[in-house]
Amino acid sequence: MLAIPTYWVRPPQVLSSEPGMHRFLWDMRHAPIPGAPSQYPISAVYRNTAPAASSPWAMPGKYTVRFTANGKSSTQPLMIQMDPRLKVSASDLAEQFKLSKQVYDELLSLAAISESIRSIRGQLADLRARATDNVKTHLDSFSEKLQTLGGAQGFGPGGPGGGGGGARLTVASAAGRLRTLFAILQSVDSAPTPQVTVAVPDALKDSQSLSGSWQTIKSQDIPALNQELQAAGLPAIQTEKKN
Repeated sequence: MLAIPTYWVRPPQVLSSEPGMHRFLWDMRHAPIPGAPSQYPISAVYRNTAPAASSPWAMPGKYTVRFTANGKSSTQPLMIQMDPRLKVSASDLAEQFKLSKQVYDELLSLAAISESIRSIRGQLADLRARATDNVKTHLDSFSEKLQTLGGAQGFGPGGPGGGGGGARLTVASAAGRLRTLFAILQSVDSAPTPQVTVAVPDALKDSQSLSGSWQTIKSQDIPALNQELQAAGLPAIQTEKKN
């Protein structure tokens, strides 16, 4: 594909500095997933190899780039076009993007859950030093429940296939599986294989079940624990970052 998307523009990489010539390589992907680990191929050259992408390519089409500096904004229409050497059909490309975007959106959700779990477990560790033995027991139990949901690796690198093979389903394992599917989908501009087409809904279902468990923790477990903390004269657990 050529040109750049409107919604996410990273600084361009200068490809040529010859007099009178300015060539740039623009990032044409959605915004990267926060907290996603940077992964590089074994052939990577230090400071000269981009990490593996965590977000999908933008679809060909018309976009508007907005640049803001010193409180002033300017816009410029741009067009993303397919590399003419590629022969993939528009329908195949649309199907690839649809599945890639579904996986990407779910990874964003899991990343947010993982970050919240890390933050809350840090708060629990701080509170434990000030709590009575009875409250400590409840803090430890809740921390273990969060660990069970998040997994030992948080949102770090996952193994191939993620949570398959009967492994316990966690945020980490679900994210690992989704990243594997995402890499397959984005590795070539073509229609998704039948195997991937079947695997994506199954992986999304697992991820969404984890999101449901997390919502239950937020709506039931944390309010109940906060009541206990308040009765003990301790600060409440914060589920949202303070600005």
